[in-house]
Amino acid sequence: MTDDADLMTDFDNEGAFDVQRLGGYSRRAVDEYVAKTRGRTRDLEEQLSRALDDGERLRLELSAARQGLAGKPAHEEISERVGQILKLADDEAKAQRNRAQEEIAKQRDESKKEAERIRTEAREQTERMLTAAQEQAENAIASARAEADKLRSSARLETERAIHEATKDAESTLAAAKAQAKQMLDEATVRASAIHDGAERRLNLLTSRHTETMRRLTEIRDVVTNLVASETSRGSLEDEVAKSVATSFAAAGTPVPPAPRPAGPGEGRHSPAERPTGRAGARETGQEREKMSPELPVQTGAGHIGQRPAGPGDGRPGPAGAKPGRAGPQSGSPAAPDSTGDNVRVLPD
Repeated sequence: MTDDADLMTDFDNEGAFDVQRLGGYSRRAVDEYVAKTRGRTRDLEEQLSRALDDGERLRLELSAARQGLAGKPAHEEISERVGQILKLADDEAKAQRNRAQEEIAKQRDESKKEAERIRTEAREQTERMLTAAQEQAENAIASARAEADKLRSSARLETERAIHEATKDAESTLAAAKAQAKQMLDEATVRASAIHDGAERRLNLLTSRHTETMRRLTEIRDVVTNLVASETSRGSLEDEVAKSVATSFAAAGTPVPPAPRPAGPGEGRHSPAERPTGRAGARETGQEREKMSPELPVQTGAGHIGQRPAGPGDGRPGPAGAKPGRAGPQSGSPAAPDSTGDNVRVLPD
């Protein structure tokens, strides 16, 4: 009985469970306490079983003693002391059995109460642990949500920054492309303007050259027309030679020789249509003059034989104020045909 009382006292004197930071008991301490309680319960059950066995054994011994006493012959005398001992033993056995039953009932009630208390505490501990775990989970979820929101915000800011930088790069690239396109357009415009101006200058130059060429051609045509008209108005070469010979003999005081035979159709002066032009015509005219008057002196002066009129082709200066290649209106000597044939060409400005 003393051991049982000490055992129950140990149950009452157990220390409190370790308290964790979240407000609940330590699972390890609870498990150890439950294991100890179960071990003590098993010990109490074993003690109860032994007490029951002892009571049963005493009951059997008492029953055997009673049977032995009842089975003795009547003539045997039993001493009063032995009867008292047996009675005391029976009373003691009954008292022990009653005390054992009461102790067993008491221990059973206390065990039930302790088990209920432990169960209640375990339930409360479980609820507190669940509450703490739920709170911890909620805190973890809240922290995760806050971290996710933070990451989302930083990602959004990073995305906006990247978009802003990309927009700035695109705008700068577009501005550079526009500037380059404008520069290329300006250069192309300047080049096109230069080409247009050059083409216009060339066109104006060609137009002026064409105008100058037409003017010179007109002047040449006028000169040729004047030469042809002057040559036609002077008459044939034979008449001019005859006049010159007559003048020479008259000045010398000698009789005039008979006039030469008139030239036939194939001799003498060519008709205007058959007259050779250029240097060939000049050479033929000179040869005819030498044949007809080989010994006549060459006299100077305008209109005499052997004199070439000044013109742009012989390298001598013409009349003052007259352009090269064109006879003036005061000139009495017509220009030779070869002077126009050699010098008629278009010079660039």
